[in-house]
Amino acid sequence: MKRKTWLLVAAFALWLGYWIDRGWGAMLDDALIHLRYADNLLRHHFITYDGVHHTFGASSLLYVMVLAALRAVFTSPLLPKVVSTIGHMLLLGLILRIVLRVASAARRSALGLGLVLMGVLCTPTAARWLDDGMETSLMLCFLCLLVLQVHHYATRAAEWAQPPVAWYLAAVVTSFLAVLLRIELLMLLTVSSGVLYSLRCSQRTLAAPERRTGQAADLSADLWFCSPFLVGGGAAALVILAAMNHLSPDTALAKSHGIVAWSSVLWATGLVLVGSYSFGVGMLLLWLASVAILLRVRRPALGTVLANLPFPILLVLASVRGQEIQGSRYIVWTFFYSLLWNILELGSAPAESSPQPWLGGDRLFLLPVVVVCLALQPVEARDMYRVLTSRATTLHRFEAEQMSVLAGQRGIASDIGFIGYFTQADVCDLAGLVNGREAARLTYRQRLERCTAQPAQFLYLDAGQLTDVGLHLDLRDWRVCDTFDFANVRTMDRHYLLIPAADEPLCTRITGHATLVSGTAALDAPAP
Repeated sequence: MKRKTWLLVAAFALWLGYWIDRGWGAMLDDALIHLRYADNLLRHHFITYDGVHHTFGASSLLYVMVLAALRAVFTSPLLPKVVSTIGHMLLLGLILRIVLRVASAARRSALGLGLVLMGVLCTPTAARWLDDGMETSLMLCFLCLLVLQVHHYATRAAEWAQPPVAWYLAAVVTSFLAVLLRIELLMLLTVSSGVLYSLRCSQRTLAAPERRTGQAADLSADLWFCSPFLVGGGAAALVILAAMNHLSPDTALAKSHGIVAWSSVLWATGLVLVGSYSFGVGMLLLWLASVAILLRVRRPALGTVLANLPFPILLVLASVRGQEIQGSRYIVWTFFYSLLWNILELGSAPAESSPQPWLGGDRLFLLPVVVVCLALQPVEARDMYRVLTSRATTLHRFEAEQMSVLAGQRGIASDIGFIGYFTQADVCDLAGLVNGREAARLTYRQRLERCTAQPAQFLYLDAGQLTDVGLHLDLRDWRVCDTFDFANVRTMDRHYLLIPAADEPLCTRITGHATLVSGTAALDAPAP
């Protein structure tokens, strides 16, 4: 069994290695927003996008700090790519540790779930989302550590009157760093504390059923036992609040629109998961399979139920806030937490009552997930090859052109990561991500009016946004200097760099040759 496991792991590594190589240079636009924040943190010693104003346009303060620390020795714009790829490798190492831990479990379905999870994390779409220059892979690493710590605490709940100091401090530090990485993980820390409390109470009742529960001493001991995750997470929240005056970043505020219908949230979530192929659909099906297997094995305890609530809670919060879900990285971490918990629970479950073939009776739940993921690979590989190679080419184009001639000039833009980093310009962001809390609260139309109320030296927008800007600015005296294409699964997102017609020499300095064409001609040309 161990030999087959290692051969399968080697095959996963080769498949992932190919896609990391294909997508080297392909980064999410937000990654370069964080890199500009890191540069300014290193230079000015506070969180700022433009080097002047305190702004909270980064979704992860810890990630900005990590990039800033590494920036002193690694000056390439590929730094976020390197960090996220290292995080992906660490993640696979942690999953492998869990797989080996459950390899000798009485129920082979625990091993099967772990191996399929490793396979999903080595697919082309996983390479896109976990190696995109953002903190997603690091966040999943922290979730691995968190679940391992919670499960260890849970299995010792009946043995420890109080957790050992070393274990307590380790849980506090993990929780502190996790929330500093992503504030959303406060929800998982609360769930984790609830899991511990319920298991602690149930195991004490089993150990001493005649003892009356609810005594003050018992309650105090239980709360202290379950407190490290909330202590660490709460301390991180206080640090964020003290440093930035707000818990949630401006990006979250700009992307929330108040209460929306459940149907809209479910539809948007479904589209994101389907568009992520095996990384989205596969993770969802794998989580559901793990739940079904656990239900087949035994009646779930309250702690297990709580550990499987993060995804439903996320849907409720998205509906209440009207939060935009723009990628699978905003969803899969909830599946990941619950799935790891279920794997560890199955690893300690009783054996099948009679000898069974591979995976026993649980194979009926797991094999369909494997079939779906394998069936998706041809289409997924084709689409991800196009997306990753196209985005890598776009990054190389930005590197090759002399965007720095726009440094300090004012521009109106959306999707401001690439253009903002390579130009170091004063960007008025139509999405409201980096211009402060006040801009984040405005509607798109209000930000449009605000951005066009002052003179701009360049525009960086897609065709629809240029049409909107044209209602406030006369674009007849503007010309397209260059175009940049960002490939998505089903569409090509083309952005146009426009400058005033009188600044033709500026365009020549940027591109190395005069590429000015009429705005109408350029905008009418279809994206490839």
